[in-house]
Order: sequence, then structure tokens, then C-alpha cells
Amino acid sequence: MAKTYKLVPSKTFLKIKIFAIYIIITFPVPGKLFEMKLDGKISS
Repeated sequence: MAKTYKLVPSKTFLKIKIFAIYIIITFPVPGKLFEMKLDGKISS
């Protein structure tokens, strides 16, 4: 899991996080699904 994180630059990860937050605020339903998908990818 740690190795996967190192492949993604912190700046890019931050941009993805900001984008995810933007989606959640703008579109609550698709945002929730995207958040769940993201959580699933991180945990697995």
C-alpha cells in the first residue's frame, strides 16, 4: 500500500483530493459513489 502511494506525487494526490471534494459538494449523489470507490481503492 505504501509503495502505491509513493508512485503518486503528493501534489497530484492533493489535486485529486480537491477535485473529489469539489465533486462531493457539487454533485452529492455521484460524489458519494466516487468517494466510496476511492475508499475501496485505498483500502484494497
